[in-house]
Amino acid sequence: VINNLAVVLPNSAKEGLLRSCLDTLAVTPSVGVSRLAASLVPTVPTALNVTLYGLAHIALTTTSQLRRDAIVDTLSKVLDASTEVPNLSILSKLMLIRPRTLGVQRLMVLVATRGGNVHFETAAPVCLTLALMCEAAMSNVQPLPLVVDAPVTSLTHRLIPMPNTTMRGDTGLVVGQVRGSSSADPRKGGKFYYEVVVPADGMSNAIYMGWGTREHEQQSSFHHVGADNHSVAFDLRSILHVMGGGQEYHPPRRIRGGDVVGALLDVDINQMCWSLNGEEIGMWMMVPLPTVEPLFPFVSARVDEKLTVEVKLGNTQFCPDGFSDFTVCVTETTFVDRSPVAPESLQFYEQLSHWANDLCTLGIRLDDIRGGDSKWESRGRTQLALYSLVADKVQDANGSLSALQPYLQHLDSLSDLALSAASLESSVRSLDNCAASCARVKKLLLFAARWGVIERVLVSAMDRDARAFAATVDMALAKQPHTDTIAILQNSIVGQLYAATNDENIFKRRNMLTIKLNGSISEDGGGILRTVLSLLSEEMMYTFNPTTSEREAPKLPLFRCNDHSSIFNVLPSAEPLHGPHAELCQSMLRWVGKVMGNAALTGRIMLAVSFPKILWMKLVDDTPTIEDLFYDCNDTCKKSLEDPDLLLSDMYFDVFPFVDASSLQQARGDEEKVPSSPLTGPPGGMFIMPSSDDLVVIGQSRTRNQQKVLNRRREAASNALLTEFDEAIGYIKEGIESVVPPAALAEMHWDDLRRRVTGSSTQTPADLLREMDMGGLSDRVQIMLTEAIESLPPDLCSRLLLFCTGQSRLPLPEKIKVVELDEPTKVPSSHTCSPITLTVHDYRDSEEMKSKLLTAISNAYEFGFV
Repeated sequence: VINNLAVVLPNSAKEGLLRSCLDTLAVTPSVGVSRLAASLVPTVPTALNVTLYGLAHIALTTTSQLRRDAIVDTLSKVLDASTEVPNLSILSKLMLIRPRTLGVQRLMVLVATRGGNVHFETAAPVCLTLALMCEAAMSNVQPLPLVVDAPVTSLTHRLIPMPNTTMRGDTGLVVGQVRGSSSADPRKGGKFYYEVVVPADGMSNAIYMGWGTREHEQQSSFHHVGADNHSVAFDLRSILHVMGGGQEYHPPRRIRGGDVVGALLDVDINQMCWSLNGEEIGMWMMVPLPTVEPLFPFVSARVDEKLTVEVKLGNTQFCPDGFSDFTVCVTETTFVDRSPVAPESLQFYEQLSHWANDLCTLGIRLDDIRGGDSKWESRGRTQLALYSLVADKVQDANGSLSALQPYLQHLDSLSDLALSAASLESSVRSLDNCAASCARVKKLLLFAARWGVIERVLVSAMDRDARAFAATVDMALAKQPHTDTIAILQNSIVGQLYAATNDENIFKRRNMLTIKLNGSISEDGGGILRTVLSLLSEEMMYTFNPTTSEREAPKLPLFRCNDHSSIFNVLPSAEPLHGPHAELCQSMLRWVGKVMGNAALTGRIMLAVSFPKILWMKLVDDTPTIEDLFYDCNDTCKKSLEDPDLLLSDMYFDVFPFVDASSLQQARGDEEKVPSSPLTGPPGGMFIMPSSDDLVVIGQSRTRNQQKVLNRRREAASNALLTEFDEAIGYIKEGIESVVPPAALAEMHWDDLRRRVTGSSTQTPADLLREMDMGGLSDRVQIMLTEAIESLPPDLCSRLLLFCTGQSRLPLPEKIKVVELDEPTKVPSSHTCSPITLTVHDYRDSEEMKSKLLTAISNAYEFGFV
């Protein structure tokens, strides 16, 4: 009705109706009236600035927060829908009102994107403004904002809430724990500061502020900062929490509501202290944390639901001289200056994003791509064939991939901006134009940023408090050879875990399982679970017969090998779904989906399986093409689909697999219309020789009809191949959807889900070394171990990773701590439970180190199985 009114009413009536809307909004908030006013403004000449003035006046003079929120919402809709250039000075006073609700911040973003002068205080609106400006520049092939030519770290300082955390706005903490997005890096040096404002009566509640490493977030984010070996904190009373213990640390007086407590960190000398309203508390002390790990601000709190702990990373009140806080660095030129890099289209950036993500899928890190590492160039050039606009850019630069570097930096900066703006993204969904721009930005994000946005949805569905379910696995039973299908299904590791857990409500738990091995006294600290999941994955995967050097079908009959000539993986099999054990097989595939759903939801487990692209695409409701099937699933029929003689042969087409009767009938729709000969006679039997012109027309008619039949047959065959596995994939999808929120799945690209569930299957020496903590090694042993690992090929890197951690893929739940002993006659050993540990010895040289490592990984014995 509202949209129709804006169209059918004459201008004179629209003007009167708009005045009535403003009069009504001055008295009472109304969503309907707000929407009507916003829809009328673009259709009434010269009404924009008058409406902005009227609405702004109402918002500034009202004493009702509810009414102000409604007016601000209307202003946002008016600006979003308008194509005119507004007089933004009308809104300047409105930009100063407090509190800065989500609605006010959204309005500030819209004003800033239209060139208005806005003073931002937090990262989210700044980053959303720049992201929208980047999208608009790409869409119009104009230069991007200058700031995205370099990393945007100074613009993206923000608080990151840990799971089960309640916040008010971007800086208010009520319950839970938050981390600063930026760190104090010992390798770069510096002096850092942040502060919290104690709420009224806040000291009757729990507040901890301090510093911690990434390990604190990964392993102990459900405990307060200072409660583990990876963080340190002051409890704002009298205790300094260090390495899980406590020591006295007394402020000069009792801290009260309204006080400002600061945390000071000097990484140049590795010392820290706290302050009260700008005055230092006690003496400086050494930081009892690893000197090579970046340290992040952490604040934990549990206060009354009506109170808020204000955490100020930037714009602090008592930052000492010589120290830096984490203020978002916005200047007068941030939104004005433009990049000197030649502008490219939105389609170019979309292709570049897909290309970069493709390379990351192949195990190439974005830092290597941006850094100009030549090792990845051959693979990069191969992938370019899929992206014509990117290939043309390289060709114009005489084949140099370095021409892509500034544009890759743009995407990297845009990804960081979008991740920092995620808290505001939901507030613009009611604005048609702004929401559409945000959707286009999401298509440009690199994998890490895209998953960061998705994870905001996932954490709300995760059960972090429930204890892990204890399941028993009989390894001896799983290893026994079986020929009977039901025995294989029931006695395999998959079958045993299915029977133990399928009916349990455990798949949304952060810690889903612990494994007890039958006949073993070993306690599962994570390593047994990872190892059992690796063995479970092996049951789903193909194997190579060492005698014939050929692939053999997976042990578990739920899966089968793909039909590709050079890329090997597995697919769910349709055959057992209609056999004597159909119901069990269907249920087990759902269970596999639930386990994959837990991996996607929590990131705590990983399956070392390889599925083709079309499976992942169907799981996130993408629509694969026949080229996606050829990519890594089935290329054996590619030439057949391209051969018209074969497709037009009934003998071939009648036996084409998986073409159902209806598709076959449709494919033959025009066959009867194809002339059998160019020489035809009328019904009466009198023969008429056609002229040469007639023969040409008849020949063309036959060609056209044959082409119709050919196209229909090719389409039917392609659809049959693409839907061959739909039923089996559907059961897996049901399992995933029972665990992962639909809103999160809707945001996922197929490769996002694949990476989250299966990790990276290609490990390089550099990847492995990044996952190792060698801080406890002597320089000599550290050099030997590094040289030994650098000499390993990727397959042995994966085996070494499996030896150390119980899983063959990255990422890991924690770093591998490398310990040095002095017994050079012994081979290295590992402890796969937390803390994950690799023990090495002071060998003669790097060659002996390598030899001992290879001996260890070739003869590993753990938990009663190799």
